Amino acid sequence: MAMDKVTVCNMALAQLGASPISAMTDEPHGPLCDLFYDGARRGVLLEDAWRCAILREKIEDDGTSVPDDRGFEYRFKLSDLTKCLQILDVTGTDGTSIRWLREGEYLYADYDTLVVRHVTDLDDEAKWHPLLVEVVSLRLAAAIAVRVKASMTAKAQLMQEYEALLLRARQINAIEVNDPNDMEEGGSEWIDSRS
Repeated sequence: MAMDKVTVCNMALAQLGASPISAMTDEPHGPLCDLFYDGARRGVLLEDAWRCAILREKIEDDGTSVPDDRGFEYRFKLSDLTKCLQILDVTGTDGTSIRWLREGEYLYADYDTLVVRHVTDLDDEAKWHPLLVEVVSLRLAAAIAVRVKASMTAKAQLMQEYEALLLRARQINAIEVNDPNDMEEGGSEWIDSRS
């Protein structure tokens, strides 16, 4: 079965005992799923550095002079990155670790060309890790539970399941690295997920 938005929504609806949809416009639950879907997806992608949603991209400064009070020489537009949700690391093109600052829609640094490692807003469900599919569907189910089942208890129960599954997914996601340059983050994720 191909993974897509409707399938993820149907997984969420199944958690609530609701009828499946064949399109996001199907009444009564399609529009509700559509309303909460992007927020659930983005929220889960921000909860952990999902390996399937990490990109490394090279960007160049936007040519704007930076005010002296910032202490940085160059400014970069985040819109130059592919759907950047969260910056994980910034280096020079030679791999040198550098100081940087994100403010609003801009990134500031002392190099004119950067390599930015970031979490992208991955909206192609076919590229998701299977656990990401499960976690997003649970978060969506929790988000729509009160409207579908009229039950705060169901929402609370789904949020507990979501948190437990997210913890398990973090453990698995953290194991999928064997790069000394990535171990500090991967290592800390693993340690945090074990506690």
